[in-house]
Amino acid sequence: MRSHYCGQLNKSLEGQEVTICGWVHRRRIHSHILFFDIRDRTGLAQVTFDPDDSNIVYEKADKARNEYVVKITGKIILRPDGAINPNLASGEVEIVANG
Repeated sequence: MRSHYCGQLNKSLEGQEVTICGWVHRRRIHSHILFFDIRDRTGLAQVTFDPDDSNIVYEKADKARNEYVVKITGKIILRPDGAINPNLASGEVEIVANG
């Protein structure tokens, strides 16, 4: 069902497609991009949903709220400088959702 746990995600996986499962820990919108922090037993992972990439995936994600259980597939990218979270094992990367 999943390829990785949230706490396993790191920069060595850059460019790979992964599937994670967990709870929506936090949901926020900046500009037109939707951000989720997904939580599982190993930690947190950040996922982004951009309507320019996939409007269908974005619309589904926009219905999710805190504590919803989700399964997300997407590509691992490196976070830009200044957006790295050193307090998280997955703090150097994020998932760009495509499913």
